[in-house]
Amino acid sequence: MSSCLILGDSIALGIAAAITILWPSGCDVRARVGATTSDISALVPAKHYDLVIVSAGSNDATGPAFDRDIVRLRQRLRAGQISWIYPRSRPRAWSVYRAASRHGDRTIDLAALASRDGVHPADYPAAARVVLTRAFRSGGEVPQSG
Repeated sequence: MSSCLILGDSIALGIAAAITILWPSGCDVRARVGATTSDISALVPAKHYDLVIVSAGSNDATGPAFDRDIVRLRQRLRAGQISWIYPRSRPRAWSVYRAASRHGDRTIDLAALASRDGVHPADYPAAARVVLTRAFRSGGEVPQSG
């Protein structure tokens, strides 16, 4: 069986809970409500995983510091495959896209599933299905405008 880690913020927590229902063997979870990308870097375990799914950027400010934090986070990850869930902020999504594409990581845009708060998915089970499908598919998505 593949080893899996879900890493990140409140979106990662919601996705992880829904994935556990869909995929009973589940994933390790290292996530915290309100976590910034710098906080998420501190949560990265030393273990190597087959798959790491990351949700980062929703609690950060846009700018050069975020760009550096995403690069640092990516450098800390040890996995056969890494899949990134874009933050809803399009400038931060593009920062994630640039960092991910440099390493051949997969990217997932859940903007079409956003709730009224404009940050979190409205339907976590649907979002988890999208994440599982796209995490194992080659390539990534370019952030959509919106």
